[in-house]
Amino acid sequence: MVHDRMRTLLPMLADGALGPVRRFLLGRHMARCPVCAGELENLQAMRSAIRTALPYHRAPPGLATRIVSSLPVEATPPDVRPWWRGPTWNFSAAGLAGALAGVALTLVVIGNTTPDRPA
Repeated sequence: MVHDRMRTLLPMLADGALGPVRRFLLGRHMARCPVCAGELENLQAMRSAIRTALPYHRAPPGLATRIVSSLPVEATPPDVRPWWRGPTWNFSAAGLAGALAGVALTLVVIGNTTPDRPA
């Protein structure tokens, strides 16, 4: 079961898409499994053959400009937030809530400390 799971990770190892933990575990497995080590060598050989043997085509210089100019121009959507959701109102509401919390805390503290009355 572990061997099958490790074999599915071999292409990702060849592409450099594995994290350090899985890379370590797979390397430890390949040290004991010549089948996986050989398959990794085949994958790496195929990858290097594809990179060296296939021609590389560059896009023509004006292609990006032609693509962008052929796209329809979209108008930016208007800001449809209600006035009470604006940033100024949010800061004001936070300040008001903080002030009210401070007043409530002050009243609680003062309310609990009553001076001693003579009996």
